[in-house]
Amino acid sequence: MKVLSVLGAVIIAAAIALVIVLAYRQTVEPVESTAAAAQITAQTTQVTTTAPTAAQTTAAVTAPPDADDALLLLVNYQYPIAKDYAPDLVDGDYYARVDKRAAKPLQQMLDDCRAAGYQPFVCSSYRTLEEQARLYNNKVYQYLKSGSTQVDAEREAAQWVAAPRTSEHHTGLAVDIVDLGYQLLDEGQMDTGTQQWLIKNCWKYGFILRYPLEKKKITHVHFEPWHYRYVGKEHAKKITQAGICLEEYLGKI
Repeated sequence: MKVLSVLGAVIIAAAIALVIVLAYRQTVEPVESTAAAAQITAQTTQVTTTAPTAAQTTAAVTAPPDADDALLLLVNYQYPIAKDYAPDLVDGDYYARVDKRAAKPLQQMLDDCRAAGYQPFVCSSYRTLEEQARLYNNKVYQYLKSGSTQVDAEREAAQWVAAPRTSEHHTGLAVDIVDLGYQLLDEGQMDTGTQQWLIKNCWKYGFILRYPLEKKKITHVHFEPWHYRYVGKEHAKKITQAGICLEEYLGKI
């Protein structure tokens, strides 16, 4: 009997010990799991905060351009130029008044065009707001005389002559070049040897044909095979090779 009593006491003690162990594990393990979860959360938070945010990505894309990228200034019906914009102008040969950054490339392009046997003539370069207003109002008046309403006249006129502050000529980076023997600003300009040479070679000097025939729906300007815009050699090459207009190049359609 004594042996059985001792054995029973041992069994009871073992059971009590087992209960204590189980209770201890149930108490400790959730703490460990909570700590592990907290550690994982901390690691996730650390990864998330070190990755670039949308704001940071946008900031990187819209960072101020360098000097060359400033040549990509977009001026159109959606992006009017500032009233106080003042380009650094120089009076070059060929009766052109342009931004000084475009002066030498323009001179070289026209010299080479002449050397190739053609006769380029700059009929328009930098324009003040007042000069542009006069040209635009004259075009509006022509449409009014033909019976158009004021709204229609202004809309149609703007596709041929930009309204003040929406013309690239305000930048000093745009020039209208015609053939000396054919100075009409119409699609017949495209057939002249001068324009054929310029359209083919202008990118080598940093210029692009600003308003191509197939881009009217984007530029909202009729085909102008005489209007050239200086953007710099690197950009001109990319734009020309891609067959796109400036709006497409800048992603501002």
